[in-house]
Amino acid sequence: MGYTFHNPDELPKPFDIVWCKFPLRGEVEPGPVARPVLVLASTKLQYEHDGVFREIGALIAQYGGDFKLNHIPDNLHIAAGEFKSLGLHKATVFRLDLGNRARLIWCEEYFVPQGYVKGQGMTAGRLNDEQQGRVLACLKARGLQYPLPPIV
Repeated sequence: MGYTFHNPDELPKPFDIVWCKFPLRGEVEPGPVARPVLVLASTKLQYEHDGVFREIGALIAQYGGDFKLNHIPDNLHIAAGEFKSLGLHKATVFRLDLGNRARLIWCEEYFVPQGYVKGQGMTAGRLNDEQQGRVLACLKARGLQYPLPPIV
C-alpha cells in the first residue's frame, strides 16, 4: 500500500481528537469509516523509499467508540455535556486499553476530515486540562505508562 503523507508540520498533538479510519481489530489497513481517535503521542520520523529520504509524521491513537460502552471502567467517557465542545456529534468513549491503540502514519489513507461537519478538517477538538487528567488517571489505573516511549 502506498501512502499520501500529510505535512508533518501539521501533526496533531497529544490530547487532540482527530478523525481516523482506524484499522479493524487485527488488521493493518485503514478501516472503512472515519471515527474519532484520541492522540496520545506524535512525532516526526525519517522515511526512506527508493533511496530518497523524507520527513513524515506518525502518531499513537486510541479508538473512540459508542457511548453504550460507558459501563467499562478506566476509559475516557465524553458525556452529553462535553461532546459538542470537542467537535464530536455524540457522546463517545475512548477505549484506553492496548487492544484499541495503534501506531499510524500521518497520511490521507488513515486521517481524513469528517464528512458531516463541513470545513472542520481532521482535528475535531482538544481535551481540556480536566479531561486530560481523567485520561492520565485511567492509564495509571490500567498500569499503562504515560508519557509513552518514543515512536519508532
